[in-house]
Amino acid sequence: MVFKYLKNILNSNQTNFFFSNIFYSFRNLFKYKHKHKHKYIYMFDYIFTIGCFDKLHKGHIKLLEYMQKHTEKIIVGLHDNNSIEKLKNISDIDPYDNRKKNLEKYAHDVFKIDNVDPTMAIQKYILNNFTQDLLAIKIGSSKDNSKVIKSDYTGNLFFIHHYNDTFKNTCQNNNLIVTRTDKNCGWGQKLIGYKKNWCFMRADDNINFPAIDYVKTIMPIKYLPYSKEISATKLRDFKNNKLGLMNYLLHQVVDILNEHNIPYYLDCGTLLGCVRENGLMEKDTDVDVTIHLSNWDKLKFIDFNKYGLQRTRIANGFPNKKAGNMISVKTKFSNIYCDIYTNPAFPLLDNKILNGKSYNIPLNSELYLTQLYGNWQRPSRRHANTIFHRGNGLVKSEYSKYWDKDFEIFKCNM
Repeated sequence: MVFKYLKNILNSNQTNFFFSNIFYSFRNLFKYKHKHKHKYIYMFDYIFTIGCFDKLHKGHIKLLEYMQKHTEKIIVGLHDNNSIEKLKNISDIDPYDNRKKNLEKYAHDVFKIDNVDPTMAIQKYILNNFTQDLLAIKIGSSKDNSKVIKSDYTGNLFFIHHYNDTFKNTCQNNNLIVTRTDKNCGWGQKLIGYKKNWCFMRADDNINFPAIDYVKTIMPIKYLPYSKEISATKLRDFKNNKLGLMNYLLHQVVDILNEHNIPYYLDCGTLLGCVRENGLMEKDTDVDVTIHLSNWDKLKFIDFNKYGLQRTRIANGFPNKKAGNMISVKTKFSNIYCDIYTNPAFPLLDNKILNGKSYNIPLNSELYLTQLYGNWQRPSRRHANTIFHRGNGLVKSEYSKYWDKDFEIFKCNM
């Protein structure tokens, strides 16, 4: 029964490219993880990657989440600020400790890279954490079903490649014998046997990255699609890039609110982008944060000009008008606004990393967004429902059990 089950997996064409058709030894068949019906994903023991991970954005998160599907242990080599300055000729870099903390959700371990060339840092980590000789063994092609290589290696090998071919290895009298197991014939590929069940992954924006010469001697390399829509460089360019400007404006406003001890949370389209997209949405027209109505007077008396922002409009609609009380601010670089709303109730808070910074969001943001948008998981042109945003609609909605009882719930007429 077990062998029939394994044979079905071997013959399946519905598994993931690169990993799906790779079998290294009998015990590794059980590394496959059942994710969906009739779909299996190969699980590595370790996946290595390196990078700056500055202003951790949705491009980074997409790569890391892909890796999480293929291993329980992601090991990240993280450049320190000094090496990034030399590498990219920039100084506006999030502190190393912040960037490391942002990776904790994804990484099993993080080690520091203190040089433009990460080779020595990778070698040091490998040496300190993996004791055996790890150089991969070049098997090459074969006209016959088996090939004998002179080697005193006696452990299991992992044959990672793009083809359907499967192999096993045995050792005898200082000879390594590699045998093809799916067919009784030779193979044309330049086969390599790896001594660990691991892989190196990174974005394909730099396929000849520093340290490639060392990495490829011990593990296979998999390149993942680079996200062109967002980057730390674009986020820095707040004078010319819309997402960069929105990120800068949000960062500034939140810092101001924190300085004045005004609790806040991301709201409306900004919250939607943060939760659904792991980033700000370029199609959005503004940035949205919300405070409690009790802090309205505090907000009104903030001199935003002092922080390089301009107050553009103010609404005093509470308790009778849908707009409620609100202040909008903008930078001198664009007419994109940050709307600072006031709500008659205030939620319990959670937090989420957005472009490298931790922001407050409502606890159970999924339910909160459902009150505002209905089916928020599917992108649409629908705007937040005002009735369920700044009035009794939200206050008395299903979300009401998540209001923070330390904040008064004001009565309103909307």
